[in-house]
Amino acid sequence: NQPTNQPTNRPTNQSVLLVNIDGGTWSNASATSCTVCEAGRSSSAGSASCLDCRAGQYSQAGATFCTLCTPGTYQANARSSGCLNCSVGKHSSSTGADLCEDCPEFFFSTEPGAVTCLKCSSEVGTAYTAPEGSASCTECIKEYYMLEGEYELNGYKLNGECHLKPDGVDISTAGTILETMVVL
Repeated sequence: NQPTNQPTNRPTNQSVLLVNIDGGTWSNASATSCTVCEAGRSSSAGSASCLDCRAGQYSQAGATFCTLCTPGTYQANARSSGCLNCSVGKHSSSTGADLCEDCPEFFFSTEPGAVTCLKCSSEVGTAYTAPEGSASCTECIKEYYMLEGEYELNGYKLNGECHLKPDGVDISTAGTILETMVVL
């Protein structure tokens, strides 16, 4: 048998295109290329789909994993591209928070992104207090009244200055101001 240059009817080796799927991208079985995962989603190498980041997490486009929000920040929504700072009067001390908590009574936070709240009696003075979720120590404790006006104490701007009640005056609740004091 002599070789010929004539085509033959035998099957030829067909080339098979294999798609190399990197992390942060996805591809289905019939695709010839990879698609980048959008922000708020991620995938590992070889993935057939992107997974949504949960609340308390975020990612940028093409991410191989979702990142937890850092303390002082939160993200309430899934599929997010970033975290938000806690607002004043709130805090978040854990990673991966999906909400910020109000500072409790007697505590406050003055800056966005607080990890902890400050105690009024330690930071401002023993006569000062704050209702839940406060950005400053806005009230005086029981037995004290507030003389309203701009006032600064220990570097904090306050609504006024707290004074011990005079004799013959009943102040049984926090938050009393001079104008609402009841004389017995």
